[in-house]
Amino acid sequence: MPPPPPMVVYEEQARPTYTRMARRHLSLETLRIHNIDFVLDQDPEYVLIKRWVPEPEQDVLWRHTRVIREQRNSKLVLAIEDKKHHHHHLEPEFEWVRKKERRKSRSRSPAPALLTYLAGGRPA
Repeated sequence: MPPPPPMVVYEEQARPTYTRMARRHLSLETLRIHNIDFVLDQDPEYVLIKRWVPEPEQDVLWRHTRVIREQRNSKLVLAIEDKKHHHHHLEPEFEWVRKKERRKSRSRSPAPALLTYLAGGRPA
C-alpha cells in the first residue's frame, strides 16, 4: 500500500476581528472597568472593540452602562436640587439690573398741521 499523499494545509491569514458598538449604548467607562481593549472609530459615535464580543457579553456591558448613566443622572439631579434650596443668609444677594433709557418726550411735530392747512383742510 502506497503512503498517503502529503497533506498541504493552506493557512488563511488571520484577520483581526473587531466589534463595532454605538457609544450611545456603551460607555467607555464600562469598557475600562471590564479591561476591554478598544479604539475609537473614525465615526465618533462608535467604538471598536478589538475582539469579537458575544451577545450575552454585549448585554452585560449595556446593562452596566445603563446603571452608570442612571447613577450619574441621579447625582446631577440631586446637585441641581441642592443648589436651588441652598441660601447664604449672611451673604448679600445681588441681581443684575439694567437701567432703562429715558426716552425724550415726544412733542407733536408742527408739520402735520401745516400740511393739513396747505392741503386746504382745517387744522384740528
